[in-house]
Amino acid sequence: MSGQQFDPITGQPITPQDATNSAPNTTIPGAQPFNIPGAQPINIPGAQPVGNAGAKPVNPVPVQPVTNPNPTPVQPAQPVIPGAQQAANAGQPVVPGMTTIASYSGTYSPKNPADKKKLMIIGGGIAAALILIVAIIAFSSGADKKPNDPIDIASSKSSKEDTKTPDGKKSDDPSEDKSSDADKKPAANTPANVDSSSMFAFTVDGETYSLPLPVSYFLEHGWTFQDGADASELLGTNETTFTSLNYKGKDTYCSVAITNYSFNAYEAKDCYVTEFSLYSRSLEKSGIEASIQNNQIVIGKSKSEDVTAIFGNPDHEYSGTLTYYKDHDDMNVFNTITFTFDDSTGVLQNLTITNEEMPEGFDRGEVNEATPDYVSQYKDPSSLGDDFLSGNFQLGGKVYNLPVPLQKLLDDGWSIASSNVAGDSPIGAEEQISIALSKDDQSIYVMLYNKGNSATLVKNSMITELSVYISSYRESDFEVPGLSTKTSNTDFKAMLDSKGIKYEYKDEYEYYKISLDQDAEESDYYNGYRIYVNSKEDSMDSITLSRKGWLAD
Repeated sequence: MSGQQFDPITGQPITPQDATNSAPNTTIPGAQPFNIPGAQPINIPGAQPVGNAGAKPVNPVPVQPVTNPNPTPVQPAQPVIPGAQQAANAGQPVVPGMTTIASYSGTYSPKNPADKKKLMIIGGGIAAALILIVAIIAFSSGADKKPNDPIDIASSKSSKEDTKTPDGKKSDDPSEDKSSDADKKPAANTPANVDSSSMFAFTVDGETYSLPLPVSYFLEHGWTFQDGADASELLGTNETTFTSLNYKGKDTYCSVAITNYSFNAYEAKDCYVTEFSLYSRSLEKSGIEASIQNNQIVIGKSKSEDVTAIFGNPDHEYSGTLTYYKDHDDMNVFNTITFTFDDSTGVLQNLTITNEEMPEGFDRGEVNEATPDYVSQYKDPSSLGDDFLSGNFQLGGKVYNLPVPLQKLLDDGWSIASSNVAGDSPIGAEEQISIALSKDDQSIYVMLYNKGNSATLVKNSMITELSVYISSYRESDFEVPGLSTKTSNTDFKAMLDSKGIKYEYKDEYEYYKISLDQDAEESDYYNGYRIYVNSKEDSMDSITLSRKGWLAD
């Protein structure tokens, strides 16, 4: 597509530097880190990682980092936190209390190419008069138009205005209307609140949908779960599952992601579709047409130039795939549309639309303020002991065992240091969130977990992971059997070897990963230690202990 490019969201011209859409990394105070598989955590001055990466701290200021989606070989990749609450901001998980961005329709408004055609077909003799008329009309209509009114969406069909006579009246020649009633398709049956020009809308067999949308809406309109058992899968708060839907009993399947926005656990059939993938082969096999943008882009027919004519230059392009992010924010992987084209024909082969933002005004349900029964099952160990794999730890002169109730540490003088979380904040079913705790001059970072199928309060949750970042600015008396913050790397390795403890060590990252279950074929990221060391200083940099133990039973 040549000529000036226009932003498909604002309708404003795109400058060359805008077209790169390179969003800088930013830090959101109190936000929790979002981990992309394969991505490396980065160190931001003053940033402290939160209980998920074991990343090396720069200084003791408890601000949490944004994960760099373009990995650099600093530290090993960190897995996504199962159940971690995802925010509608820059790919950062949030905890209860963080402001949620309102739902966005994503309407695109690029330039109208018909304007150039009009100027070419109008005779030079009437040009001056026409310009005067246009100027008068523009002046009068501009008085009533808001400054941010969108530009009309460019149509791939020829404009009917091109067939008008110079005086603006339509020609009476019936031959100009080539279409017949048989060629005209009925208007799509759309829910009242669906904008078919939305970034997140798509049409299948004349029916228009816009994500996120309740699974029940699809079921009411002829869709069924390809595997019936998937319909009853129980999802915790912000948990997502991936499955397939079939259309009206035909051999047409689409891949979907289903998310539970509620504070309480629900079956998949009672949750929301947040991602939808359409495949040309499946559609062609059953003779069903699927499209977006008011039928201007059709799966199995359109090509990349049809897409860029409407959406503009892609935010990301790779090997026959074009991706657009909401607001052109390439950190926003939760609100995207991706087009995949056939290598040989250039025809649109697959389309994936993702919108994980919670619907505006969504009722997340009731929160049970009672302490869950499982919390009472916790028992303090009698001593720290000498078993490195026991899950015992000492903090502030007291001995605990993971998992431990958050309330236990609160009772022992620790306080919640995260600005967007309080003890009375809700934590959803099966949800995990990261927070900071402080006491005197010590700070630790913990992962909280609510095992139940109902929401409860943060103060009633369990700590299943604890991270300590060693700094000369702050002392920490954190200790586990055979290891403290003052232990040298040399002594630590000698302890492991003397006890025959199996471990993984990455020289390039100076990183240990040790499973509490030594018989496991593969080490469990959430059942063991993740320890970073400084070989030059022969010291510990950070210690993370993770264990669900009896909570996982």
